[in-house]
Formats: sequence, C-alpha cells, structure tokens
Amino acid sequence: MNEEGKHRSAAIGPAPISGVAALKSKVVPGLLLFAVYLATARLALVAGPISGGSSLFWPPAGIAMAALLLRGVSLWPAVAVASFSSAFWYGGSVWVALGVALASTMEAVWTALILRRLGFRSRLQRVRDVLLLAGIGAGCCAAISAAIGVTSYWLGDIFPAAACLKAFFGWWLGDATSILLLTPILLVWSKPPRLLSTRAGWIELCILLLAVTAASIYVFNQWFDLGLTYRLVKLFIVAPLFIWAALRFGLYGTTVASGIAAILGGIGLMNGGGPFQGASLASNLIYLQTLYCLGSIFILALAAAVSEMQKSLFVLRIGRERARKVAADLRAMFDHSGAAHTVLDPVEMRFTRVNQRFCQMVGYTREELLHESFMIFTLPDERDWRVSHFQSLVRGEIQELRVERRLPRKDGSVIWADISSTVLHDTAGRPLKVFSVLYDITARKNAEAALVKAKDAAEAATRAKNEFLGNVSHELKTPLGAMLGFSEFLLDPSQTAADRVSCVLTIKRNGDLLTRMIDDVLDLSRLELEQMDIAKVWVSLEALVEDMLMLLRYRAEDKGLRLTVCSAGPVPVKVMTDPVRLRQILQHLIENAIKFSAKGEISLVIRHLAGVDGGLSRLEFTVTDQGQGITPEAITRLFQPFTQVDSSTTRRFGGAGIGLFFAKKLALAMQGDLVLLASSPGFGSTFVLTVAVEAEPPCLVISPKAQAPIVVPAARVVETPLQNRRILLVEDSVDNQILIRRILSRAGATVDLACNGAEGITMATSSNYDLVLMDLQMPMVDGYEATTELRRRGYLLPIVAITAHAMKDNEAMALTNGFNDFLTKPVQSELMVARIARRIAVFAAQRGDGSS
Repeated sequence: MNEEGKHRSAAIGPAPISGVAALKSKVVPGLLLFAVYLATARLALVAGPISGGSSLFWPPAGIAMAALLLRGVSLWPAVAVASFSSAFWYGGSVWVALGVALASTMEAVWTALILRRLGFRSRLQRVRDVLLLAGIGAGCCAAISAAIGVTSYWLGDIFPAAACLKAFFGWWLGDATSILLLTPILLVWSKPPRLLSTRAGWIELCILLLAVTAASIYVFNQWFDLGLTYRLVKLFIVAPLFIWAALRFGLYGTTVASGIAAILGGIGLMNGGGPFQGASLASNLIYLQTLYCLGSIFILALAAAVSEMQKSLFVLRIGRERARKVAADLRAMFDHSGAAHTVLDPVEMRFTRVNQRFCQMVGYTREELLHESFMIFTLPDERDWRVSHFQSLVRGEIQELRVERRLPRKDGSVIWADISSTVLHDTAGRPLKVFSVLYDITARKNAEAALVKAKDAAEAATRAKNEFLGNVSHELKTPLGAMLGFSEFLLDPSQTAADRVSCVLTIKRNGDLLTRMIDDVLDLSRLELEQMDIAKVWVSLEALVEDMLMLLRYRAEDKGLRLTVCSAGPVPVKVMTDPVRLRQILQHLIENAIKFSAKGEISLVIRHLAGVDGGLSRLEFTVTDQGQGITPEAITRLFQPFTQVDSSTTRRFGGAGIGLFFAKKLALAMQGDLVLLASSPGFGSTFVLTVAVEAEPPCLVISPKAQAPIVVPAARVVETPLQNRRILLVEDSVDNQILIRRILSRAGATVDLACNGAEGITMATSSNYDLVLMDLQMPMVDGYEATTELRRRGYLLPIVAITAHAMKDNEAMALTNGFNDFLTKPVQSELMVARIARRIAVFAAQRGDGSS
C-alpha cells in the first residue's frame, strides 16, 4: 500500500472483520495453542519425568504465558481445555483435571493481566520488564498455580499429605523454569531479528553458539569428576559466554544460548551428570531448576540493560547531532541577523558572545562586553527581579523568558528592549548557554505611554460621565415616581381629605426636588458653555434666606435636625445680586448638610464684609453641620465634575455628583468663591461661600425662627387581585416606600418593609413571603448583592427588581444576577400589580401547589 492509502486507512479506521477473518484471528490461534500445549505437555509427561513425576521444566506453562502476552487473554479457553485434557490424560479424575486446568489457566491469565496493567513490554528490552516477568509470572503466579494444582492432586488422593510440600516446590520450580527459559525465547523471537550486517558478525555468532554448546556438555557430564567443589567450579565456565552473548547479540543471542544450555543441562541431569551429583535425584533437580531460574534472571536482565544502554547511546548521539546543528544555526544567526543577540554563561551570568547589533544598541564595544556580567544592564530597582527570573530560566522552571525591560546605555541614557531568552541544555539536562534576542522598542514604548495616558484620561472621563448619567437617572426618576404614584392616589375616590393633603404635599415636595435637579443639569450645561448670565437686582437678604429655609425645614424636621440661621454682626437689608443663583448655592450647601447629618444642628451664619476703597462689598455665608464629615482623600474630589465621595450602588446618599462643582462655578461667576473651611470625619464640615454684592443700608441682625413638622397620613387598603399575598419591599426611599406600599396594599397584599439589602436578606430568610420586591440602589448592601446572597443560600421564591437607575444594561444584569423580573420607576401601579401577580402565579404553578 502506498503512503496515501495508509493515511486514508488510518483516517477511516479499521475495516469490519469478516467471518473468515474472525475465524483466522481467534479460532485458529486458539486451536494452534491447544495443539502445541497438549503436545508439549504429553512430551514432558512421557519423556521428561525425573523423580516422582517431576520434570526439569514444564513447557506448556511458558508457551501459554507467551501466547497470552502476545495475542491477548482471549486465548484462555485454549489453555484451560488443553491443561484439562493433559491432566485427565495423565490419569487424574475429572475433578482433579478441573483443578489442574484452573491452576494453569489462572497462572497465564493473571500474569498477562497484571503485566499489562503494569506497562509490561513483551520485547523484554528493559530491565524492569525482565524483573516483572520473573517476579509476577515465575514468582507469584507460578507459586499460586502450584498451590492450586497440588491441592487438587491431594484432594483426588493422588498425592499423600506428606508429599504435598515436595510436590509444591517441584511444580513451582518446573513452571518457573519454563517461564524464565521458554517464555523469553517466544517473546523475543516473535519478531524476527535483523540479519547481521557483516560476515565477521555471523562468524562470531557461530563461535559463540559452539562455545556454549561445548561448555554445557562439559559442565553437565561425568567426565573427570574430581568432587563436588570441582563440579561447582565448572559452572563458572558458562557465565562468561552468557555475558558475551548479552553484550554482543542482545536478547536474541542470550535467549538462544540459555535455551541450548537448558536442553543440554536437562539431558546431562537425566544421565546422572551435572554439578550436583551425590545428592538424591529430586534434590539435584531442585538445585538445577534454581540455577536455571537465577541464571536466566541475571542474563536476561544483563541483556535488557545492554539494550537500554544502546538506546540511550543512540539518543545521546542524536542529541549531539542536534546540538551541532543548533550551534551552526546560532553562528549563522550571529553573523547575519539584524537583531541584537547575546550568549551568556548560565552559572556566572557573564557574556561569552555578542553581535555587532547589540554593541550598537548599548553603546559598548565587543571587547568591553565579553566576560562582563549582564547585571551592568540592570537598573537598581530591577536587580532582584532579573536575578530571580534568570535563575528560574536556568533551572528549567520556565522554558522561555520573554520580557520588556529598560536597559541603561554606556552614555547613561535608558532604552526599552524586548528580550526573549532560552537555555540550551546538554543531554543530561545541565544548562550550557543562555541565548537572548533583543529588539530596541524605545520608540514604541514612548508612543504607548502617550497612548495610555490619553486612554486613562478618556476612560476616567467616560466613567465619570456614566456614573453621572446613572446617578442623574436615579435622582430624576425617584421624585418623578413619587409624583406619578401619589397622583394616582388623588384620583382614588376612597381617599380622605387628610390623604389628599398628604398626597399633594408629597407631590409638591418631589416636584420641587425634580425641578431643582433639572435646573441644575441645564445650568451646568450652560455654565460649561459659558452661556450663563448673572443677573443683578435689588433683593431683601432676609426674605431670600427665609424663602429658601421654607423649602428645607421639613427635611431637617424629618431627620430630627435643628436648622438655625443668624448673622455675625449687622448685614445689609438689601443687596444687589443674582437671587436665583445665590439661593441655588445656599440651598445646595444646606441640603448637603441635611443629607450627610444624622443628628445635631446645622447653622447658617451670614457676615457682611465692607468694600475697601469704594470696592464691592462681600457677603460671607458659613454653613456648618455636625454630620459624618469628609475624609482627607475625599476632599481632593469635592469640586470635580461628575464625582462623588461614594459613587457605588451601596452609597448611603443620593445625588448626581454635580452639586458642589456647579455651586463653586456659580460662586466664581458671581465674583466670589466656595471653599471647604474645615472637615473632620465623624464631627462635621464647614463650607464658606463668598459673593460680591452692592449693599444698601440700613443694616439688621438676622436671628433663627421656629419650624413646624410635616405629617403624612397613611393610605387605606382595599381588596384587589393580590389578596392574602405577603410581599417584602426592600426600598430605601421613604416616599417610594409609602407609594409602593399603598399600591400593593390597595391590591390586597400585606407588605413588610426593609430599608436596605442587609435587612432584606434577614427578613426574607426569616419569614414566609410570596415575593420580594427589591430596589437595586440602596445603602449598606445593594439589590444585586442581596439577591446574589439569597440565591447562594438557596432562596427560591420570586425576586423582582425595581429601580430608577434604568440604564441600557441594567435589566440584563439584573436577570443574570438572580432576579425573576425587572420593573422601572416611575411606578405604574397597574403594570406593577399585574407583573407581581403573574410572577407569583408562575412560581406557584412551577412548584405545583395548585395556588394561583
């Protein structure tokens, strides 16, 4: 078959085996093994007994084991039938023959299976394979076979109990001798040897076989018998011949020589010769079998060791050829390559060779670099790193070292280099040389640095913009949702007068908040485009402050804060300024103080600074709170656009991140400034606003006035499709809590409230709810983290996301993180109730409880 046909056959796989092929591959070898086994067994039983039925060796054991090792254990039926037939033929009963068949079959099958599992190679070209055959086959399995066989003969009353031990050793040694003599011959010669290439080789082989034959005849006969010592000394005549066979002709010569010696030794023993005369014939047999077993193991191991050594020498020769080729290629690379190349000694880390391109790169001559340490091109802050990685490369922990590093030149300048280093090892694995290829990438690094700087700036701007857009979306939709929801309550005829007043107040409050937010965003846009005009009109300072405080009193009262306003000395009754912009700045400062304070007092102190030499007067507004304060690290980001002290979804306070930046820009536009005078974490902050004004006497002193709290009435529950359903609402906005709770309560549901994700986790896992309605942006633990934790704990009930932070990917992210549905603010009551009812019904149907 040509090469194309071979590849095509390999790709297609083995063809289906026809009936004739199956017969040839299985039945024919089995019949052949049966015939050979039965014939050799009969021959050994008829022609070979020496004493008490014992023979020198049992050929069927070696033949069966070789057959199963070469053709597989599927041939075991042939072994079983043949061993049964031979035992029955010898005169045993059926049960004795079955026991002998079991012993012989188990011996061959167990040996083949165990050796195959241990990675045995039938060519016996490794010392390991010889020892495995001797230990497993001739040792363990042969002993087990002998024990089973002798027991069978004893149970069949063929052997008396007193003869069992002697019979066991005879059986064991007979099988072991056959396995160590006959099995290696069959295994090794199953593949024909390569013919000797020279006439001298054939002559040497013939001389060796003749010498083995002559020496064996001499050792195993009765000529010149001078006593036991002399007979044992004769054994050493054969040993050098076997060593000769192993060294010169490998396993083929060794197996042939051992076979010749075994045959002649057996003939000599049956004729009364051999080195063990003087004892009984049975003892001589055991001595000779032991000699054969030990000798076979030794010479087979020697031949395998020679084979392994020859293979190693071949690999070494190939390695040397490759090394010479690599050396030639390296020389060509050094001579013709346009890249910089170096060769280092792996132990001393010194240059042994460099090319001209490297010398040009670093500014040294070749003579200056040879035998110089490569550490001269290492900066102090990289010294430890370079040494550590160089040693890892030399030790073989990494195959290739590819780095981009700075290299100091001779003139003191520093360049960037792309360095690729590899190690050349000898055949023993010892490092010989370290080859490095270097490219000057200074221009590329400079361009990358500029690009990274621009990219970082662009990414920072993009992050700030995205955070700003997300926060603006949340801050705009939160009051809008409250307004739309409470508007629906106003249309409900069941609302009481108190309920309607509460709804109107809530709508008004959130409408004002929404208006201010929109105005801030629009004003910021105009301010950035320098299109904002600063108007100057006469305005009552006291009325401006009082009007602003009216909008902020309820927020301070709701949080239990005291809001005071006073003047440090007399201030003008009227000033000329932009009242809208001044109110915006002051309102933002006081709103921030309320937002970031949990207790204590917020004070606004007004001071008038008269102009010098007819210049403009200034008003100084100092806002002081006793809130959480600002950390030194956060102070650096206070007046930057689109940034917040905490911009994560778990931040405790809302906002779009433009207030202080916008307020400072307005103050500067009004010929003033806004600064943080002092702040301490946990003790509050003090902001100072100054604006230029024209003052009109007379002056007055402003003192604080009383404030009244605002009460919001509760909503009435009506019956709707969510009757008898328990829902957990996890929402941090009080207005949204009231709105959503009223909607769900009016729909018939019982609603429990949690103010953040941590409370939501605790309440959801400790009570039985039909559904959890989870806001995404909350303090402490946000909705994503809370839902992930609930799912991790095995919480299976529906969880629906509700958020005003409705950016493009929020819904997909929510569904990926374990939410079952996604709702957006402003809340649409009918849609929300329908979606919740449907989600509960779907879960009930999936659970199979029959509820709807």
